[in-house]
Amino acid sequence: MQLHRLASNWARLGVGFNVSPARKTPDIEPLIIETSTVVATDARLFQMAVSWITLNAQLIAVHRLGALVRTMVDSSPMGLMLELAASAGANRSLRAAIDACTPASVAAPLFDIDRRSTAAAKLVRDHAMPVSRHWGRWIDEFELHSAAIRSLEWTLKHNRTLSQRLVLSDADLSAWLVLRDASKPIHAAEIARRAGISRMQALRSTQRLGLLGFASSPKKLSGPRRRMSEAVL
Repeated sequence: MQLHRLASNWARLGVGFNVSPARKTPDIEPLIIETSTVVATDARLFQMAVSWITLNAQLIAVHRLGALVRTMVDSSPMGLMLELAASAGANRSLRAAIDACTPASVAAPLFDIDRRSTAAAKLVRDHAMPVSRHWGRWIDEFELHSAAIRSLEWTLKHNRTLSQRLVLSDADLSAWLVLRDASKPIHAAEIARRAGISRMQALRSTQRLGLLGFASSPKKLSGPRRRMSEAVL
């Protein structure tokens, strides 16, 4: 059920899974996080997710993704996914999220099927890609499936809210997504923590978001920082 739901969400974003797309546009960063926790069970999901990240990195709030990574128990599969996407030519730097990941404490094959026997594990270990050795999650090959990922134009046409992600810097985008999801006013320090940016970046981002007319700013910024932001606005 979880794999089907994930595939449906990725299909909504233009990934060529043979499932009906989700009815609503998924929240990209939590989708990537959840996907990384189950890729060990599905090599195709792993390949497709990395391919989408590579070709659509400009839609990702990388600092926010990094903040979410820091809440994970095991971020080694995520580190491998992002490192592969970066080396394949992702069109936005993923470094802020990659640096939040931690290699596995005990190295092993990434995919469950390769862990089922000592012989299979040894085979993938002996032929593991260097980047997978670094993250302690061995894979022996990776192929970018560009042909299975729809164009950015298609993705934006079918997910119109994503166009907002293209007009903001990564720090501003990460802050805006935090403000968007906040149910009540929050301090700049909390925005910074959830967005994976510094307090000063959070304050500056809320100022810029207000100037750009993004509705969630600065009304959800509380405390002295809000008064400073409103003074600038």
